[in-house]
Amino acid sequence: MTDMDSALVKFLLVDYPAHRHKKAEQMKPLRRECPQYKKTFELHDDKEKLADILCYKDKGEVVIQNDTNVPLEVVDIEDYIEQFPEEAKEQGRKDDQVNCKCDFIIGPTEGDPFILFVELTQSTSKNIRDSKLTHAAQQLARSIQRFYEKDKFFDRYEKKVALFAYRVTGSERLSKKALKNMEIMLKSPIAVARQPIKKATHIIKSHGFTFEQRLYPTPYIIE
Repeated sequence: MTDMDSALVKFLLVDYPAHRHKKAEQMKPLRRECPQYKKTFELHDDKEKLADILCYKDKGEVVIQNDTNVPLEVVDIEDYIEQFPEEAKEQGRKDDQVNCKCDFIIGPTEGDPFILFVELTQSTSKNIRDSKLTHAAQQLARSIQRFYEKDKFFDRYEKKVALFAYRVTGSERLSKKALKNMEIMLKSPIAVARQPIKKATHIIKSHGFTFEQRLYPTPYIIE
């Protein structure tokens, strides 16, 4: 860690570990990338952690478009959270609750205009409709909640977003109209009113975040 690191990096490597009685020296380096000189870029969640976070066009699960002049960094928060297995012993939590963690955090390297917690998935349209939406909301909610249980660091950011981004895969060849209808359906009041999602989105909103969704290749625009 250096004096040039962002407030987010310092929080993740020093402040949050201290809340969990860990020293900065015990933390492994963050898996992170900075999309320098790129206004539009894609992210890919490699479960093996071998591929880069930033990927070539048409290879990711989400398109991010940065319409600000603020430089960004993308942190693999899933990899980071695995350094705190002691969560399983807190408040009698079950393993499935502990394992709820989103994929990335996108934040500015300077200032505090915005913060994004991001969950990505690739699956068939049926799986996304039937289960992925619920699971993503729960992962985002738990990721946000675990930090607020120890610190209100993220309250510094002016705009806070929990983003679920998904890409339809498989043998399906959905038309643009079908993809649009699917996106509308997943964002409908009926979809987000299902009990598990409703509970998760309540947690997200209680900390000042908005829950948003993007169907690839529709970009999420930071503005």
